[in-house]
Amino acid sequence: MDILTKTLTKIFGSKSERDIKQLTPYVDEINSIYSGLHDISNDELRQKAQDIRQEIHSHIERSEAEKKQLQEKAERDDVDVEEKEQLYKQIDDLEKSVDESLEEVLNELMPRAFAIMRETAKRFKENKEIDVTATATSSPSIIISFGLSMVPSTAIPLSSR
Repeated sequence: MDILTKTLTKIFGSKSERDIKQLTPYVDEINSIYSGLHDISNDELRQKAQDIRQEIHSHIERSEAEKKQLQEKAERDDVDVEEKEQLYKQIDDLEKSVDESLEEVLNELMPRAFAIMRETAKRFKENKEIDVTATATSSPSIIISFGLSMVPSTAIPLSSR
């Protein structure tokens, strides 16, 4: 049995070798994107993360609106049972297609997201003090800026020192 295993491993490679071969293009792309992130500001890095969120949201926005419209129609009292059944089938099909297209978009955005996360983690690791700009999502004109002193696994406001 051991000879058979060794022979098959030599022919097809081990599971870890096949996994590494499959992931290498992603790693290369992540490293390529990552190398371009060193010289940008924290605000630009944050904006790149926001852009990814926006791309995901805009990709599913139309389908989600259509789904909501179908759900509202199906929940009305004046719709008969057969029509409700057809509407719920349409909703299920729409959800399935949204999930499939969302998976494609996430796979496309994954290298960029990993590179941004890697650069963000590096900046947190290398800096003893980090100036953080917090923005309110409902009102982008409100900006609060404060300093943090980074201690392993905790963040302590500078004013409490």
